[in-house]
Amino acid sequence: MEIQIKDDLDLDRIADSGQCFRWVKEESGAYRILHRDHILRIRDLGDGEFWLSCTEEEYRDVWYDYFDFGTRYRSVRRRILKKNDPFLYAACTAGKGIRILQQDAWEMLVSFIISQNKNIPAIKKSVELLCEAAGRQLEDSCGRYYLFPTPEEILSLSDEDLSACRLGYRCRYVRAAARDVAEGRLDLDALRNAPEETVLQALTGVCGVGIKVANCVSLFGLHHIDAFPIDVWIRRILDNEYPGGYPMEEYSPLSMPIDAAVIGTVVMDVTAESVGLQTDWKEKQRIDGIRLAIGGDGANQSIRMADLGMSVAITGCVGKDMAGMLAMEALRKRGVDVSHMRESSDRETGTALILLRNDGDRNIFSNNGAHPQVFKEDCAWIRRADIRALSIASLFCLPWLEEDGLLSLLEDCRKRGILTFADLGSDKKKQGLSGIQPFLPWIDYFLPSEEDALAMTGTDTPEKAAEVYLQNGAFSVVIKCAARGAY
Repeated sequence: MEIQIKDDLDLDRIADSGQCFRWVKEESGAYRILHRDHILRIRDLGDGEFWLSCTEEEYRDVWYDYFDFGTRYRSVRRRILKKNDPFLYAACTAGKGIRILQQDAWEMLVSFIISQNKNIPAIKKSVELLCEAAGRQLEDSCGRYYLFPTPEEILSLSDEDLSACRLGYRCRYVRAAARDVAEGRLDLDALRNAPEETVLQALTGVCGVGIKVANCVSLFGLHHIDAFPIDVWIRRILDNEYPGGYPMEEYSPLSMPIDAAVIGTVVMDVTAESVGLQTDWKEKQRIDGIRLAIGGDGANQSIRMADLGMSVAITGCVGKDMAGMLAMEALRKRGVDVSHMRESSDRETGTALILLRNDGDRNIFSNNGAHPQVFKEDCAWIRRADIRALSIASLFCLPWLEEDGLLSLLEDCRKRGILTFADLGSDKKKQGLSGIQPFLPWIDYFLPSEEDALAMTGTDTPEKAAEVYLQNGAFSVVIKCAARGAY
């Protein structure tokens, strides 16, 4: 398959970056990559086009996350300003195309234990010898390969077998790590979502693992992007370029600028196409198609902005269920930061069943989902974050936040010079204009649809509706008129 990547991706620079030790460049120019029990060949075709040897399903399930395509590295680089940090700006330019791969934590633990006091070619050789000695064999049309061995497979090797892998004094460290994992003293999966302090404490508890190796495992194996491995070279850079100390807080994920924060609804839509009239329904019948897609004003806005290359974070609520997992994964894979989403323990994820009938009409069934359950505590991070814009998606859809927290948040954004936007949802409680009037003076751009605006204001044209909103304190009004554009 071929894919178009509109973000930083330089295969050669990644291969030489010191984070991966099983990438092999073949004569065709493609890189052969082994990851868990998968083999991939990927070749740069130029102009952002890449050829991959996998299926679309495997790409979505395995390699999308492996390459961290859910993160916009170009947006990250744009946050580093030359005038503020010329050295880091130059480093980002020189390293353009490097991505932090999401690799297997166990493989990273052993690989970085082996890496101590070795150069990259020697590390690669030892890792490959270890795989050949204990790993399961795989074959494809191009050759024979070995997967990275499990802890149990490494423990099955004798001391002589391990020594033959050119591990030297690291043999006992590798064996100790394998024993800790195999016997359950070290649970790498549990560390994936653990606080960094807990992660480093657990990893440095393994014989032979110091703080630098622990940070490498955290960064490249657990994808904790706050991890900061320091070797002799990084230490020299810190001493020479940052004698007053590296500004860790300035470059932490929370303090890095975000183009837009979105507070809004996240739901899942199940759409059945070409459904007949209810009088024609049978116990079982074939229809043209059933589609599952993410929906909700908050999700839709976030995804559209991410597609435009913006860095976007969303606050919303889903249930602790399969639909919630699918929604979170859909947002993550489209490049939306979901670290500020909340999972409700008492409501299911908001889900709509949409029946598209043969006569052109439709029936919509929805549950009493978790999507309105956004509270002021969920949005506290916005007050601390460096964001350029805040979008409310939408008014009338977030009752708890509108009752307590939204007004003060909008006031805070005005004081900080953050642009604010708000859409208008369905007025199910029939609050009318009085339900949103307190917020209008604090919203820079109010964006109702023509249908909602005319119904709320009792007018018959977008011009008249906009005038009513302006008289009630709105700063700027943009009325969406579907195919006719906007007023």
